[in-house]
Parts: sequence; structure tokens; C-alpha cells
Amino acid sequence: MIDPKTGRAPNLGHNDGALLQPLASCAFHDFRPVAQAASIAFLGERAYPTGPWDELTHWLGLSEPEHEKSDDSEESQGSPRVSEFPGSHIVLHNPRNHSWALFRVANFSTRPAHADQLHFDLIWKGHNVTQDAGTYLYNASYPWDNSLAKTQIHNTLTIEERDQMTRAGRFLWLDWAQARVVHQHLAEGGTGFELVAQHDGYRDIGVTHRRAVTSDQTGTWLIEDSLLMEANQQKAQPNNQHRPGQENRIYRSRLHWLLPDWSWEIEENETIFQTSLRIRSPHGWLNLLIGIEPATLEQSENIRPVVELVRGGENLLGSEPASPTAGWISPTYGYKIPALSFAIRLESRLPLVFRSQWTFPQN
Repeated sequence: MIDPKTGRAPNLGHNDGALLQPLASCAFHDFRPVAQAASIAFLGERAYPTGPWDELTHWLGLSEPEHEKSDDSEESQGSPRVSEFPGSHIVLHNPRNHSWALFRVANFSTRPAHADQLHFDLIWKGHNVTQDAGTYLYNASYPWDNSLAKTQIHNTLTIEERDQMTRAGRFLWLDWAQARVVHQHLAEGGTGFELVAQHDGYRDIGVTHRRAVTSDQTGTWLIEDSLLMEANQQKAQPNNQHRPGQENRIYRSRLHWLLPDWSWEIEENETIFQTSLRIRSPHGWLNLLIGIEPATLEQSENIRPVVELVRGGENLLGSEPASPTAGWISPTYGYKIPALSFAIRLESRLPLVFRSQWTFPQN
């Protein structure tokens, strides 16, 4: 989970800003010094080629390994691959365009830190394109009382403006949402992969959120979010019963992406329910195309998606007042910087599908 270009890791869960043994001149967020030292100490081999991240290794007096690791940080060949950490998260790599992602699929056995099931971090050429906001502050007054732990802040889908779990204090969540992998497929010849997972955080209203992540050798990433009524699933949870009249109920849903503070352009096509967002990275324009698939053609005549863009707690696009906690990321504890909080809201019947497609400049 350490990006080879920057040494950064996804800003997942609580970030206390702690670095207990700062014996290297690399930045706080660069994990390569500790990974290099640990690899040499316990595995007898380097995790990375020689570099400034070796300083901690020298201070600890660790013996140099016999073999030097080749520099493959600029790897452009290789096949897309999936690394699963059961009960926690999944790391998806697509070396064809230097992109990888962390997909949060947790089955909690200890207290959750954040209500972040199916959160999705996407990294491209060392840039965290879709980000986790981090922590900022634990014990400040409202709204900074560990509020970045909420579902609405993460790169996922919310329904009825609810968290996936019940917040019972700054650090305590009740009614834990549990997630699981539904389907996983690696294409023949390693040309791409598809991974599908879902969570039960909205089981009390009879709805399941399912997210499918697909990437191929072109470097395109497709994230499909489905809101499903339990009766539409092949295997409903044993304790959840179908609710009469559920088919006609109108649900409020919201898809959210937290993006870097870059230049942006938005174009909406209300006729086909598509929104195109372009953000300008140091390597060129990135494109996010979001399409919406209503339950029926008849329903499509009545729904009106609402696009919102917030930076640093202030509205850039949208009519509703912005949350003061929206549009921020906290790289380390007690420090926050502006980001772009991009969301699409919708009121409709279920099932409903959001499709987010990320495309990148070609080399």
C-alpha cells in the first residue's frame, strides 16, 4: 500500500500524526524509511533500491543485505493484479498506467474507526486522485469533533443522508456495517479485473449498497454503485424481511468523490443523466464521467440529479448551504488543506445505478 513514487500510503482511518522514531530526513508521510528498515531487519532484503530512505537503516546499525534490489518503481509493464487483505481491504494494481487503488471491504471484529465501507482511494502517478480526508481533530468543538469519520466525507454512496453505522460518540460506532466480496474475476492473460463487494449498513431500511470496480489494460477505471432493495437480491440477509410498499418509496441518495484542489470544469447532460468533471493534474486533464441508470424509463422523466462542488467548506456549485467539514483533507493531525468535494444527489425509486468512469492522459 506504499506508493513507490512518493512513499505515501492511503490516509485510512485515524491518523494521530505519530512518528515514534523520526530518524530519517524524509517527510512524515513517507513510509519508505520504516518499510526499508523493517524489510532488511526481518527479511534480510531491501524493500526499495538504495535512496535517502536508507537513513533509518543506518541509524539502527542494520547489516546491508547481500543483494541490491533493482529499481522497478518506474514499472510500465506487467498485468493488473489484486491483493486481498481479508476482513479489511483490497489493493488493486494496474501497472499499465501507474495506477492503483485501495478498496475498503471490512468485516469488523473490533471497533471501527470510520464509517467508510466501500470507500475507494485511487492513486495515479503518485497523485491521490480520490482521497480519504483523514482525521484533523478528535476533541475540538462541533463541527470538528472527529467529524471526518462520517460516511458522507468518504468516497462512497450514502442514502437518506445517513451514516452506515450509528454514531454514539467521538470514537464509538454502533450497529456495525459489515462488508463482503460478492464476486472477483481476473481476466484471461491478466488484461484486467473485476471485483464486486457490498455492505449491509442500510439493512434497517431494506437497502444494500453494492460496488463493482473494474479496470483493464487501457488504464480506465469503472466504479459501478448499485442501490438494491433486498427483494431484488438472490440471497437476502436472513433477518431482513421485504417491506410492503418498498417498491414505490422515494429514496434520497448521494454519490461523493473527494478530489485534489486542482482546476476543474463541469459539463452536465440532463437528457441522458450524465455529468462530466475534468480536473487538471500536473500530468494533464483527468476525466470523470458519471452516468445514472434509473429503475424504469418512466421514472427517468421525473428525476433531477443535483450536482454539488464544495471547496474548503464553501460552495463552488450548488444551491444548498455547504457543510463546514466538506472539501477538506487532513494530511496529518491538526492540519487541514482545501480539497474538492464533488457530489451528485438524487431522489428516486430503487434499484438505482451510478457509473463513475475515470480516464487518464495516455503516455
